[in-house]
Amino acid sequence: MWSGSSTSWRAMPRMACGRTCHCAAPPRSASRSLGGSMGRAIAQTMATLGVDLTVAVRPPPGGPSAGGYVTHRGRQPRRRDPGADYVINVLPITAQIRDVLNRELLERMRRGGGLIQMGRGEHLVEEDLMALIDEGHLAGASFDVLRQEPLPADHPYWQHPKLRITPHVASGATPHAVAAQLVQSVQELRDGQPLSFEVDPGTGY
Repeated sequence: MWSGSSTSWRAMPRMACGRTCHCAAPPRSASRSLGGSMGRAIAQTMATLGVDLTVAVRPPPGGPSAGGYVTHRGRQPRRRDPGADYVINVLPITAQIRDVLNRELLERMRRGGGLIQMGRGEHLVEEDLMALIDEGHLAGASFDVLRQEPLPADHPYWQHPKLRITPHVASGATPHAVAAQLVQSVQELRDGQPLSFEVDPGTGY
């Protein structure tokens, strides 16, 4: 679930396959997800629930993989790979991965799967997703981000029985966390150390 943006993200179906847990004592399962550094906490949590994870990563992970999940650094997906039960997206937005959650990727998911969309609205081709839900291929989706925010009060998504919508609150920073990052950045600047929270204009995040 560590990742970044590059043309390699055009090959993300390989990186988003798996199975999630459905009971208190779940069997071992496989799950693959899409996301930036925010995905680290998701990956660790899923691993504690007994889910085998395959992790997509652009830069090398900062440490060893928790839970024994496997990383793939932009490898071309194999067509024979099984599809995902769930895709969890927490990617940053760049030009290379705009519209990456499209029919080509989503229809490779297992029948009855679902999308958890927490990245950016521009990642998802909403018409493709809704078509796959209406066709019965996907069971539904959870949106924390959409292309149009806020949605108009009369938008059909509000009443759709297979959608869940939250108001862009999947990730929030407390004042304490922001202050701690600020202090850390000042200390790193003072000491001539690499900045932990530096934005790279070359990658776009």
